[in-house]
Amino acid sequence: MNRFLYASVLAFLLPLIAVAQASWSVSPTVAPVFTRTQFVQRVLYPNSDGQLVEPVYLNGGFWSSGVMVGASIQYSWAPGWSVSTGGWFRSSTLRQSRLANDGTTTVRQRSLRLPLLLNARTSTRRLSPYLSIGTLIDVPMQARIIVNRTDEPIQRLRLDTEPGPYFHLLAGAGGHYQLNRQYALIVQPLITYNLGRFGGIRTHNPSTDLGLLTQLTYSF
Repeated sequence: MNRFLYASVLAFLLPLIAVAQASWSVSPTVAPVFTRTQFVQRVLYPNSDGQLVEPVYLNGGFWSSGVMVGASIQYSWAPGWSVSTGGWFRSSTLRQSRLANDGTTTVRQRSLRLPLLLNARTSTRRLSPYLSIGTLIDVPMQARIIVNRTDEPIQRLRLDTEPGPYFHLLAGAGGHYQLNRQYALIVQPLITYNLGRFGGIRTHNPSTDLGLLTQLTYSF
């Protein structure tokens, strides 16, 4: 009886062990990102190192463009289902004409993004739909402001950010292409909505990211 029980347990565990051995994957990640931000009477005060500079006024809707690069790690616990996380560095550029129409002001923002995603591959075919949904923590870094006035030297300034991360909701739908047993290519358009910061009185400018996430995964 004991031998039969041991054999049954072993027969049940072996497939799970085999799956577990190939359940992890890592991937470099890259995505062009376009962001629509709605500013409500926002005033930025650059760190000028003693220079006399004007504040930067932002009001209304603005588009900015940038790129997101990093690495992701994924764990699959059942056929077609996985969770993933990682670290993504994001840089974006917003440019507007100066109020006096004598040049432009450019705001270059940077942040570290920490995603937590639930992923679904809807079939076992070589090319199959791939869906993701989850959350994203965005930790802002010191930004740069470049003031370009007509017939004057370019002014490069720093912009300190408020402490604390931003929280986002994220969803994506695209395709998963299995190149071979270990490598796969994932391409999916993403939409990310900024929920703002939690706790206390915080400045919040609603924004939406549109991106094309591309990953080359290696399973082991």
